[in-house]
Amino acid sequence: MNSRYAVIDMETGHIVRETDKKEVAISETKLEVTKEMLLEPTHDIIKHIYRQMKISGKIDSYGMIEMEGLFVGEKFFEVGANAGVLAENFIRLKKVLSFRGFIKKNKTTDCENWNEVMEVLGIQTTNKRKVLSMKKLLIGNDIIRENNKLNGKKCYVVNPNVLRHGTHTSDYCIATFKDVALNKVDRYNTYLLYINGLVEYNDIK
Repeated sequence: MNSRYAVIDMETGHIVRETDKKEVAISETKLEVTKEMLLEPTHDIIKHIYRQMKISGKIDSYGMIEMEGLFVGEKFFEVGANAGVLAENFIRLKKVLSFRGFIKKNKTTDCENWNEVMEVLGIQTTNKRKVLSMKKLLIGNDIIRENNKLNGKKCYVVNPNVLRHGTHTSDYCIATFKDVALNKVDRYNTYLLYINGLVEYNDIK
């Protein structure tokens, strides 16, 4: 009678793979995905990467990605302390930040232009001088970047190194700030960002 081997997902108890070859089972449990494998990713490789990130908690139940560092970075306090008359408006960023890392107009809608951003921060758009000063503060300190969603609509993404809701944030937020955020997430999560078309091959290490 031939022996049978099973690779079990310890989180769910489900059998991931069953085989009569011991070396295949061992290979599955020790599979190490390299950057080069991403050039021709198989379904099994993608499934393995995602499963490892889920089991380790580096992707949560909402599909958000774990990121190293403080939820409220030191830079948030530094910029706020030096914002002068704009300090109160700047601090409002915490209230209008969505869990995905976007500036939200309301509970269900993201801001789609700078006027909407200014309004949720409590700045009257008729006050052109204050609007320009706030834009300079946010852009100059790399607090906010403007980007386009897949549907073509603009969105305003907050630097996750400066401010986010918790340990995890969205893949889109990380991708928008990939030059300063990509090194703060697990290597396998950078692979998933590439597979999903959010970053370039040269962006990942």
